[in-house]
Amino acid sequence: MRFLLILTALVAIGYSVKTYHKEIYDFGLTLGDEIVALNYDKQIDYSGIHLLVESELAPLIPREKSVWWWLFNPESIEAAVSRSPFISEVSVEPCSSFLFDSWGCFSISVVERVPSFIAEIEGDYWVVGQDGGFIAPAPKKISIDQYLSSLESKFGKLRVVRGLSAVRSSPDLVQARFTYARQAMDLIEQVSTHALEWGELRPNGEFAAKLSNWNLIANFDYDPDRADGLRQESERLKVLLEQFEGREHRIREIDLAFQKSAIVKLHEEETPQPKAQG
Repeated sequence: MRFLLILTALVAIGYSVKTYHKEIYDFGLTLGDEIVALNYDKQIDYSGIHLLVESELAPLIPREKSVWWWLFNPESIEAAVSRSPFISEVSVEPCSSFLFDSWGCFSISVVERVPSFIAEIEGDYWVVGQDGGFIAPAPKKISIDQYLSSLESKFGKLRVVRGLSAVRSSPDLVQARFTYARQAMDLIEQVSTHALEWGELRPNGEFAAKLSNWNLIANFDYDPDRADGLRQESERLKVLLEQFEGREHRIREIDLAFQKSAIVKLHEEETPQPKAQG
């Protein structure tokens, strides 16, 4: 009797499968899709992004990994996102402490590194952060002008530091000279009240600076131990530019590497100027 009941049940199941096989097959596919979606679909919420855009981080994020993998490997995700040279810190965690209330939702918090300078070293260019740390080399597939323009569209004006080539073999010396150049540019801008486009440490011991508003180069005495001397020269630059107000475009170069005077050189079509006392 038991055998007949089992046999009848098997026949009934077989008939149901034969009759409703498409419905059962479709249900199986749907259930499978739902399981895959539940295990792999994710919502990612970003915080701390102000200058970058999410699409720049997207290639670094392992979306192909399962939700379970994300839950147990946040350090791997953080390491992947940290490969962006413009990210200094990153943390990954579920959107909610109640796991199943926000299943598949993850929060990625970042701290951005903000570029502030471009450093030129033997024809190569490096992006340098506000902290003076070298972030990443500039790509060589586009010109430095194009790259600088793309950075400035996001981060604002970046100043260029030149003259680090001679000490490339010594990272500590490169960093020291860069730090001096940055401090020199800050002081010159502060005292003269004029923005600089670039600064250059020259082999003759002078520090040259290109003013942003005019095609004008100012030369200063290079002495890291005499900030007061650089301040005085910056004050003379301010006085001279005030005297040339409205005619600054006529100046080609100002040599301030003298204790109490400066030499003003005009563009070729102009009459050379004698020493200006200050």
